[in-house]
Amino acid sequence: MSKSSFYHVIDSKESLLSLVVDELREQARKEWTPPDPSDFASDFWATAADIFDDALHVWPQSRALELLWRIVHANRADPGVSSLDHDYRTWISSVLEVGRETGAVDADCPADLQALAAATLLTAFDESALRQVDGDRLTGGDLEAAAGQQFRLLKRLLQA
Repeated sequence: MSKSSFYHVIDSKESLLSLVVDELREQARKEWTPPDPSDFASDFWATAADIFDDALHVWPQSRALELLWRIVHANRADPGVSSLDHDYRTWISSVLEVGRETGAVDADCPADLQALAAATLLTAFDESALRQVDGDRLTGGDLEAAAGQQFRLLKRLLQA
């Protein structure tokens, strides 16, 4: 396809990235969908542990989730990615609000600061995992051990 034909269909590189993100997001939803925040109400930390475990087993097997993960972490400031990042941070805030309401999450810390800290820590976990996966330094057991340590850190940060 010529460049002019391409730009006849797609307005810009940003539009292309947005289209790719939307398509990958739709494919990824077929393989893994984050639970509704209200699902955390009955047993917040057990549900959070199940989510971590589920992600540990589903995400490495999903090409769409892997590509989406890489695109988001490499292009956070891009408008094609920002809506997905916004939805992710909104979900984290909603989950933490349920945790605060149930007494599982420290309600003395300002909610916006707590959500920012949790999202930042989860981003650091993702970036660490990407570096380790790219370097082929993680085996299945190593990945599980790393995820266990990550969950422990997140729980220590947030627990009431």
